[in-house]
Amino acid sequence: MKKFLSVVLALVLVVSTAVMAAAVTVETDAEDNVILPGQKFRISTDDFVDKDGNTPGQLDKEVHTVNPSWKKGKSYIERTYFNDGDDFVTVEIKSGLTLTSDAAITGTLKIRDRGASEGVTVYTCTITADDDVKIKALGEEKTYMVRDGEKEFSLPYDYMEKKVRFVTGDEDDKERYGTFTAEFANSSGYDVAKYVVKVIDQSPLYLAFNETGNTTLLKKYPNADLRFVTWNATPTFDLEGKLYIYMDPDEYIYGVNKDNSLYRLGGSYDTDEGAYMFKTKTLGSYIVSDTQLVSGSGQTSSTAPVSSSTPPCPLSSMISDYKGIIV
Repeated sequence: MKKFLSVVLALVLVVSTAVMAAAVTVETDAEDNVILPGQKFRISTDDFVDKDGNTPGQLDKEVHTVNPSWKKGKSYIERTYFNDGDDFVTVEIKSGLTLTSDAAITGTLKIRDRGASEGVTVYTCTITADDDVKIKALGEEKTYMVRDGEKEFSLPYDYMEKKVRFVTGDEDDKERYGTFTAEFANSSGYDVAKYVVKVIDQSPLYLAFNETGNTTLLKKYPNADLRFVTWNATPTFDLEGKLYIYMDPDEYIYGVNKDNSLYRLGGSYDTDEGAYMFKTKTLGSYIVSDTQLVSGSGQTSSTAPVSSSTPPCPLSSMISDYKGIIV
């Protein structure tokens, strides 16, 4: 009998160990499931288990909370959260990271369920080094711009993961001069922005972008419908080009400084393109809002004081001047 119990206990231990050691699978919106600065990855609730091996299923903010305890990569993580009805937890990576090597993420996440009649149930997910969850460094791997016509070039398909070399990949007929047009679309296929610039012996640049929400600004303007576009490495071209951010004519757009203050872009709305256009060498961080964003204190990136008494010129007065109030 003792021998039988010993065998049973050993089997239970093996099964428990197998559950604990199960690999965690993360999902992203990027090709090859890589994790890039400024992007997000998702962990299925199937990877969270309680002491009996149960999973939480769909999440509800009224009864569930998620608490991460990161061992590695904590400084690279913006936030960890879920929305009502999600069957996954989302981890958001900070934008603007310039990693020289891949950064590992390890740690333990716990979902607490306060809705159980018997008390709080805790579901745990542990990400170990064996799960190989890493933020991909920008690296030095390069790709080539694409020839579209006579002195006309565009983005390569793999620009999100590699630096773009502003030369064609043709062995016998390399091109280095002309007009480069970058059409930026998100993973859902929606056009986000376009940049048109002349390139003449332009050095390679990392042109990946993201639409990750800025937590600070989302909290600051809770009643506004906000969306964001940020170029991960803040690439700067040698020559000035035209940046188009696609948006509706009754929306507002601002540039975002590193300290999360907003600044005037000084461009105009292009009705033909359906986008706000301004000239710049640098692709930075921008916010589009359905309402005017006005703060009563603080300063812009220059020394001009912020004033809530300086409204934007309305669209009905002049469509080319209505954007970009100082905030």
